Amino acid sequence: MVDALDLSAVAWTDGDIARFLDRRARLLRWGWAEPEAEKLADRLARRDRDRDERVSCTDCRHYRPGRCGNHRRAGLNVAEVGRDLAAMLQRCAGFDQGTTA
Repeated sequence: MVDALDLSAVAWTDGDIARFLDRRARLLRWGWAEPEAEKLADRLARRDRDRDERVSCTDCRHYRPGRCGNHRRAGLNVAEVGRDLAAMLQRCAGFDQGTTA
């Protein structure tokens, strides 16, 4: 017997969709290519649903494209942050979920 599909594991809520669209729009404003912006926004939406505690620079109020305004607290020697690092899910002592630009 096959278990019934758990729709809560695959169906997005209105909140999931709103956060995805907000992140996608922010990334596009910051100059990310549409496929990259959608891929990261989707990964962050799945991370939220999985209650993964790791964070992305792109969700931090200290982040601006290519720069971390709290780099010392984050454990970085310089403020410059490449896109690969910004998109990486990680634990960061300098992260602040506050409002991003």
